[in-house]
Amino acid sequence: MNKIKYLTALLIGIAGLGLQQAQATVYDLSNSMHWSTNDTYLIGTVIPTTLGGGGQAQRDADMTNTLLGMVHGAQQGTWGDQNNPLYSRTTWGANPGGWPAATAAGAVTSTGIVPIITLTNTFQYLVVVYDGPNSGVAVFDVSSFAVGDVINLASFARPSLTTHGDLVQDTFYGMTGWTLLNPGTNVPDGGATVMLLGAALGALGMVRRYLVS
Repeated sequence: MNKIKYLTALLIGIAGLGLQQAQATVYDLSNSMHWSTNDTYLIGTVIPTTLGGGGQAQRDADMTNTLLGMVHGAQQGTWGDQNNPLYSRTTWGANPGGWPAATAAGAVTSTGIVPIITLTNTFQYLVVVYDGPNSGVAVFDVSSFAVGDVINLASFARPSLTTHGDLVQDTFYGMTGWTLLNPGTNVPDGGATVMLLGAALGALGMVRRYLVS
């Protein structure tokens, strides 16, 4: 009987490990909008926001596709000109053409200051917009994020006055919204974690049946 108790405790520990591994990851992107330092996950910035057309999702997809088509580390446009905004492409991530084109189909949008996102699906891109003509846009690759993961964003950001192309977390120029583009591009959870958790729970079930038989 003591061996059974020890086995049960061990299997409970394994199940707990599986649950721990399955817990959500928190990604803090609130100060990761610097084109000049190639912040992780940042594809690029647009300063200021374009007027665009076809609604929020289409506008954000269009800006994303412009960045995707640029050479790594390049800039184009004019800083501060909404009719010809400055696009700044980081050197982080896939080569030009290595990411799928952004599309408005299936996009999830939010308006106003909503600095915390809990993913209920997976997406390829996240576009965060700050105060229209005054501030700018940050475009991230979030394809490696899983369902349940949490993304923290800056509620306020302004263009850097010294490094054109960078957005800096600040206390003015509030977020006007964000868009998640290209849904369903990633598996929600790692297969190894699911297998570990399933095996542990299955073993617990076998022990329980043995104990009550």
